[in-house]
Amino acid sequence: MLAHTHALTGAAAWLALAPVVHADRPAELAGGTVMAAGAALLPDLDHHSGTAAKTWGPITRLIGRVTAWACGGHRKGTHTLLAAAAAGGVTYLAVNHAGWAAVAVVALLVGLALVACEDLIPGRWERFWPANLAASVGLAFAAVATDLDLTWLPAAVAIGWAAHLAGDFVTDGGVPLLAPLTSRRFRLTYLNTGGRWETVVAWTLTASIAALAAATIVTMPEPWTTAWPDNQQRLDKRLDGM
Repeated sequence: MLAHTHALTGAAAWLALAPVVHADRPAELAGGTVMAAGAALLPDLDHHSGTAAKTWGPITRLIGRVTAWACGGHRKGTHTLLAAAAAGGVTYLAVNHAGWAAVAVVALLVGLALVACEDLIPGRWERFWPANLAASVGLAFAAVATDLDLTWLPAAVAIGWAAHLAGDFVTDGGVPLLAPLTSRRFRLTYLNTGGRWETVVAWTLTASIAALAAATIVTMPEPWTTAWPDNQQRLDKRLDGM
């Protein structure tokens, strides 16, 4: 699948599964949608010419080369269920035990989401990697500095990553889901990446995201204006203590 389709699968998967992981507040739903969309591009860091590897220019290209070397090439180590679980675990450690390491995680996910959603963003600044990096780090820093609740982030990363695997599962290349237990590639169909079928899938996912978002708003037990987490109250307390 292409990058934008992967991002759509990640966003749709998060909106569908958020209630399962008890992420039902507006900030969690909206933030998780963006984070899962970005995470859905992470497995392709193993491809030197992929969207993920180009996001921050030489920075992500270096990360991509190291990832490809460590995982044995494209659609290998990063395209496994073990990798999806590990990504969620690393994110959990970053959020709960590594403090500002969460900034790096959030920034990378935001940067990937910006590039994947380029058709929705006026201009092409998100493709200019220094601008993308500055915007991503700024947003990530703001999220962490304001003590935004990120306990849902590990689930969003794991769900987005798994959504990527599901997308590649229906293509002719398949994915080694159970590696290293077996190198067998699992595939559902033999559809080509980027073909007419993918356009249909992309539009279907877009409609699904809109429907899921609308259903979430309608069924939310309290208005969006009062359902936001009390991040401002926590920030005020921190400022009072300074």
